[in-house]
Amino acid sequence: MYEEQDLDLDTIGKTQKNKNIVKIVVIVSVLAVLVIVALLFYSLYSGGGENENSELISGTSSEAASQLSEEASSLDASESSDEEASGEIEASESSVSDESEVSEEISEEPEHGWVINAMGYTYLYQGKGYNQFNGTKAIAEKYSDALSNFMAKVSFPVYSMVAPTAVEFVDIPYDVKQADDFYNSSQKTFISAVEGALGSSAIDIYGSISEKVKDEYLYLRTDKNWTADAAYLAYLDFCEKTGNIPASKTGYELGSYTGYLGNFYNATGSEKLKANADVVNYYKINAVFPCSVTMYNGNLAYKDRALIYTQLSNPVSYGYYAFLGDRGETFTITSQNSATEKSILVVGDSAAFAFVPYLVANYRNVYFINAEAYNGNVSEYLADKSVDEGVVLSYASDAASTSYIKRLEKLFAVSEG
Repeated sequence: MYEEQDLDLDTIGKTQKNKNIVKIVVIVSVLAVLVIVALLFYSLYSGGGENENSELISGTSSEAASQLSEEASSLDASESSDEEASGEIEASESSVSDESEVSEEISEEPEHGWVINAMGYTYLYQGKGYNQFNGTKAIAEKYSDALSNFMAKVSFPVYSMVAPTAVEFVDIPYDVKQADDFYNSSQKTFISAVEGALGSSAIDIYGSISEKVKDEYLYLRTDKNWTADAAYLAYLDFCEKTGNIPASKTGYELGSYTGYLGNFYNATGSEKLKANADVVNYYKINAVFPCSVTMYNGNLAYKDRALIYTQLSNPVSYGYYAFLGDRGETFTITSQNSATEKSILVVGDSAAFAFVPYLVANYRNVYFINAEAYNGNVSEYLADKSVDEGVVLSYASDAASTSYIKRLEKLFAVSEG
């Protein structure tokens, strides 16, 4: 500004003359500077904490900049308006709300997927539980070998039935299976391999189940087991093979337990399974074919048991106990008015519990060995018994289990007719 005026001795006179003009110019300049400074301060304080800090630390060393930044932040925090504080609170609440929603979303049970539990791995899909099936032809051969060895050592004919499980018939889209890493071997192929190895001793029940499964309630949703109606289809196939005349289930009064939550639910605690609880239907067979039932566990005998339990105290947890009650090691069932005087030996897993009651219409004595619980062998068990026929009934999932096959091998060891 002084350079622009260029005041010297030669121009003093002129300057004095223009003194008033200079004063006006100076005043205007000062006012302009003040306006500019005011605008700068307004811009600085209204531009937000982050811009203000960057303006303040501009041109300083990094250490000084850090110090200034902290001071500016402190100043910003203490001098911020109520409106800004309110905005921060609202933003914070919004953030917490969003996190809460995400948390609920994460904790919410998925529509499908694996649940790791005491049973191993349970797959949930559309409110139903499933066990993956990984049977191979090599395992099918081991299973059939165990049965063949038993059949060769006894004097009575022994039949084999392998029951498919629910997972064989569930229709899961490929992209869902791929996303969940859920793949199954074909139970039909596995069962066919067992039947091929056992020849005429095999009774095919796969066809009857697969034909009805889309239209009838053949498998429980919260439990690994099949229903009384599925077991009846197996009974019809058994009677056709063995020449027995099957009793019609329409001649039995139907009863049921509602709200049953089976082993899939107990293992996973799934709310979706709970909302899709089962109905356990049973037929009052012993009302038509009265019989006496004794259950054995070790050296203990429990007499006066029921064939079908119609008044369970806790059907929500034990509804499937409608069939023979407790899961004992062996059972001896004597029918009072069976169609024949024959006796039959049944060896099986939990699939047999719903199947065995139907046999009292055709056999005077039914000897049932629970292969999942009994630790003896058949030769000892049959020492004081006379048997005309035998049948081994297993779910495909157990027939494909190495541990189950080992139990059968031990059970059938040194068996003699």
